[in-house]
Order: sequence, then structure tokens, then C-alpha cells
Amino acid sequence: MTAAAAHEPLTVDRNELERFVEAVFRHADDGTMVAIRAFTHTDEPFTPAWRWVPIDSTRGRHLIDMAAGAITACARATEQTVFCPPVCTFAPGSDKADEASIANGLTLAVELDARADEARARLEGLLGPDISPGLR
Repeated sequence: MTAAAAHEPLTVDRNELERFVEAVFRHADDGTMVAIRAFTHTDEPFTPAWRWVPIDSTRGRHLIDMAAGAITACARATEQTVFCPPVCTFAPGSDKADEASIANGLTLAVELDARADEARARLEGLLGPDISPGLR
């Protein structure tokens, strides 16, 4: 998700954010950590640039609030920013988002900008049909 200072700020659609969090993090282990992060296109520091949010038995309410806050901060930034949480969780107490710290690989993220229908058909041929009704 991006926002530029010259454009109208983005607003958070909490229903869509809840659907995303539920779809991506539903099988995450309690106690693992989600990295809520955002970057500028210029690699300049951005606040809040990085927050660690634990998965707990409430299954995402705190995570949704943190993600909504990060998206709102991106929308208010004075330069273009990107909100980009990894679609995995990290070991409890993690302070790095590196391969060695991954606790749960939760989903497969695929960019389908070019020839999306063809790419989706190929993926479904390899992995099986999409079984996530209503999440397209």
C-alpha cells in the first residue's frame, strides 16, 4: 500500500484489513511474532518503521490495530511509503526478520501483474485449485 504527500491520504478499511489478517495469520502459532513494517522509497528512516506484534489467543485484534496504525502513518507521511509486513511469523523474542528467525511460513505471496489469469491458471495447475472463497 502506498501514499504520496501530493495525493489524498489513504484511509484504512478495517473490514478488509481484518479479512487479510484472518486469511494470512489464522494458522500462526501463539507466541510467534509478526513484523509490522513500512519503508520509504528513498530508504530514509520512517517512524513507525518497525514494530513487533505477538500472536496471541485473541487471534489478531492487537495485530489489526497495529497494522491499521502503520497504514495510517504511511498515508500521513511526507514522502511515498510502502506498508509491507512479511507474510510469515518469527520466533518469540526475534529482533531480526531473517530466514533463521522464521517460525511459521504461512502463505505463498505471488505477484500477478502481467497476464494474471494465465499465471493463476499455471499456479493452480501446480498447487491445486484456490480454496479461499471470497478472498480474491
